Amino acid sequence: MKGKINYTQISRFFFLAFLLFVQVFTYFYNNVVIGYVLILLALFFQIASDKLLLKGRTYLWLVAFAVFCFASSTIVAVDRAKAYTYILVFLEYTAVFYLIHRYTEEDRSINFAITAFIILSVVMAAVSMFFGRNQLRISFSENLNSNTIGVICVFGMAFLLFRFIHEEKTIDRIIPIVAILLLLAFVVVRTVSKKSIITGAVLILLWLVFCYKQAFGNKNAVSRILIFTFLILIAYLAYKWFVKEESTSVEYLMFRFGRLNANDGGSTEERIDLIKEGFNVFSTHFLLGVGYNNFRYYNSYYTYAHNLYIELLSCCGIIGTLIFLVPIIRALSGYRKLLYRGWKNERLQHTEHLYMLIIFLALLFLSFTQIIIYELPLMYIYGVLTAYISISYYNVYDLREEHVEDYQVRT
Repeated sequence: MKGKINYTQISRFFFLAFLLFVQVFTYFYNNVVIGYVLILLALFFQIASDKLLLKGRTYLWLVAFAVFCFASSTIVAVDRAKAYTYILVFLEYTAVFYLIHRYTEEDRSINFAITAFIILSVVMAAVSMFFGRNQLRISFSENLNSNTIGVICVFGMAFLLFRFIHEEKTIDRIIPIVAILLLLAFVVVRTVSKKSIITGAVLILLWLVFCYKQAFGNKNAVSRILIFTFLILIAYLAYKWFVKEESTSVEYLMFRFGRLNANDGGSTEERIDLIKEGFNVFSTHFLLGVGYNNFRYYNSYYTYAHNLYIELLSCCGIIGTLIFLVPIIRALSGYRKLLYRGWKNERLQHTEHLYMLIIFLALLFLSFTQIIIYELPLMYIYGVLTAYISISYYNVYDLREEHVEDYQVRT
């Protein structure tokens, strides 16, 4: 037993090292080989700690998707080398997805996966503050898109708020959580990422609407009002400070939001053109698409679609799109059953399920402007959200014999 625990701990160490290296340190020391070595070591030690589980798992759909993309790209891709390279990267992300499920099942809790992502978001926010503070759109590397930092910080905030639902509400816990939220929120705004700011604002608002009362359910009404007033005051003071000290960022932010409906050849018009061209490509390559990450060779901007669903349809055709979307549809069905079955009267669990569903819907919304299959943080979030369904069924049923089959189907 001792050896098994040690193997798992070593695996998790390499897993966290992989996350930090790929998303942070690789931008200072560009060596993709180290990333592959770290994730392979994490896989090796985790498999060494227990048997390799394969039956009825969501990540098998991702493997099937990768196999299909490899086969279809071999047949139709203009640039097979690029397709193969990105498929290999996708398999790396699938390994992360698999490990998230393994760690979650082993702990019977999602806490490790969520905590690892929160650590990643805080490290990225701190590094961005240190190295990119004087930039108009904050980033610690010219090769790292500010939108990526914004998205990571937004979901870091969301997972922190999720943890806060059931955390003990003492002053020594509230203060550091609020401090981390302010740091992440500040970096999100400084990225001047429209999608990140909108998504973050919605996630915070919905948490206040659906989760605040339950999160402070052990407090009396007066205490809840005082805490809420304190949080609003902190937010107001932070806003006033930001407007005063970051006036340039505020002006640029207003400028970018003001261009949302502008017809001046900006990013909005480009995205609309890519959607139209994506549908045109899909209509002529309906079955197999044009090859993984090969849509860039069929549009006038020579880039990817900036939209998951258009990228899937154009690159993978209807077959690949369905393979990738089936587990997403199953996950939505899983959340529906978590919310509306017999345990809906467990208010704390129900609130947690609801907020995780909200985060999942936010990820699907962001997929209209981001591409999950090309970005590790988004695949990581997808893994957390699907693993949460698995472990929730596990804990609710407690693996009673009559429900084991249903649990396996949902995972």
